Amino acid sequence: MRMLLLAAAVALLPALPAAAQLGCREPFRPHVPDGDFAAAYEMSVAENEMQLYLQNVDDYMACLRREIAALQQAISDTRAEAQVAKDEWQRALRAYKSR
Repeated sequence: MRMLLLAAAVALLPALPAAAQLGCREPFRPHVPDGDFAAAYEMSVAENEMQLYLQNVDDYMACLRREIAALQQAISDTRAEAQVAKDEWQRALRAYKSR
C-alpha cells in the first residue's frame, strides 16, 4: 500500500502549483574574508553580500516550506483517492462473490 501511495504521489508531482514545480534555488554562500588581513572595503562588501545571502536563505527556506506543504497535500489527496478506489473495489468484489 505504501508503494502505491508513493507511486501515486510521484505521479501527482506535475499537478503541483507552478511555483513548486520550478523548485527552490539554494543560495550560494558568500566568501568571508579573513578579518585579520582584510581591508575595510573588503569587509564592507562582504557585509553587504552576507546580508543579501541571509535574506536569500530566508526566501529559500520559505520556498522549501511551500514545496513541503504542496507535497504533503498531494500525498493526502492521493491517500484519499486510493481509499476511495479500494472501497469501490471491495464493494465490487463483494457483489461479484455474492452472485
